Amino acid sequence: MKCKYILQVFLFLLAAQTVKAQPSDLQIDILNNFNFGKVAVTGWSGSVSIEVANGVFNRVATGSVELKDMGNYSPATIKFSSSSKNFNVTQLILPGEVTLTRQGGSQTRTIYSITAWPPPPYYSIKKGITVYMGGTIQLADYQANPGGIYSGNLSFTVVYE
Repeated sequence: MKCKYILQVFLFLLAAQTVKAQPSDLQIDILNNFNFGKVAVTGWSGSVSIEVANGVFNRVATGSVELKDMGNYSPATIKFSSSSKNFNVTQLILPGEVTLTRQGGSQTRTIYSITAWPPPPYYSIKKGITVYMGGTIQLADYQANPGGIYSGNLSFTVVYE
């Protein structure tokens, strides 16, 4: 019978780090943070999504949101690996939403509908597997959501054996 372990991981948006599970050597490296890119809200509201389905990454706007600087966005990206043991990641439990706070202000935005590609399970990850996360943010007019850098913490749980 194989033992299952649960590892709670925090993805500090806008800060890269490495997390090691104890007592094992499962390692999770944060390669990229969410970057929704530059946008303009031309009316009342809308949303911006980073889609990661099937390994194709798209940025999509709805409502009165216009995408600017088309190449400057990225999904959050993590890498699972191990230096000595082959682990199987059976579940990756993502939060329903993450609240971000504007630097130098009290305004917030929320990332919701967070998804991962490829979805688990991930087998024999000793050599490593890269996982991409997508999500959606809702935007309102400039008074409610002024431009700037918004940051927060994304916490997720890894179940592995």
